[in-house]
Amino acid sequence: MINAQPINIDLTIKKYSEDIFEKINEVKEYINSNDCERLYIDISNLNMVDATKICVLCSTFHFSKYPDGKITWYVKDEITRSLIKRLKLTNTDVLLFSRKSKYIDFEQTAKIFLKYHY
Repeated sequence: MINAQPINIDLTIKKYSEDIFEKINEVKEYINSNDCERLYIDISNLNMVDATKICVLCSTFHFSKYPDGKITWYVKDEITRSLIKRLKLTNTDVLLFSRKSKYIDFEQTAKIFLKYHY
């Protein structure tokens, strides 16, 4: 199920310049400086590897401060969602949030290419 518009976004992680760990540290600082037992983070702009990395590390950090807390992550595709769900992080919910982009996702173009050429 794709959510039309995420509600209550606390943080949005967009493209980063050099290192994804800069963004991870920003999220950790946000968790340290705010009372955020329930947190909503949009990582739908990130690729699968970076989204998984930030989700695992920040969810673990959040769990150490709030064992009964919950983070809702908004991701861009089902592949990323299923990969994060398989990790069975007890304090995470992963929801789909599809953005309209001027760029076509590689997965969609690959399916179209395979459909018409093979």
